[in-house]
Amino acid sequence: MKTLSGIVLTLALVLPTAAACGRDATPSASAAKETKQAEPLVVTTDDVRFEVPTGWRTLDPDVGESALTESAREMGTTPEYMARQLEAVDVMAVARRPDQGFLDNVNVMRSPLPVPTTAQLENQFAMLGIDRIGVQEQETPLGPALATSYVMETASDRTIYGDSLVLEAADAVVTITISTDAEAETRALAKQLLASLSDPS
Repeated sequence: MKTLSGIVLTLALVLPTAAACGRDATPSASAAKETKQAEPLVVTTDDVRFEVPTGWRTLDPDVGESALTESAREMGTTPEYMARQLEAVDVMAVARRPDQGFLDNVNVMRSPLPVPTTAQLENQFAMLGIDRIGVQEQETPLGPALATSYVMETASDRTIYGDSLVLEAADAVVTITISTDAEAETRALAKQLLASLSDPS
């Protein structure tokens, strides 16, 4: 069990990726048609199941050296640092290619009970120097949760828009964190995640 608060850690995971210089990829007509027909990716952990867009992929500590190296390159970091990131979370889902240098991602992490209060969440954001936040109670298919929307500026002057959902599982707190560099994209991911959220059992 991780001892660092889930929301602080999952937010911290975003910071090294924000300065990445990725490549833009234009899919062929056949690739675009295949993507349109494909199903969303289902992300599953011991505690939650939800969907992310078609074409995304999941990463975990057992992803393999080749995939780890490629993902690290896309995120502007080293395979060693990427491995440490993946060890810290239950699962990371990422977009297939970085959008304008930022790899949109969703992290899921377990941390010890109890669920933090609104004030504690706000303090945790403040620890990272983030003051553009909104915390509210949210009903989900798995019960009540705390939903947080935030905006943070990185050292490379990139603006990151994030949503997090903090809820209680059987014996832990589960934090799901969305990070993109486009507000509309973050809102769309949050809507898809909430609509598809379910118990994996």
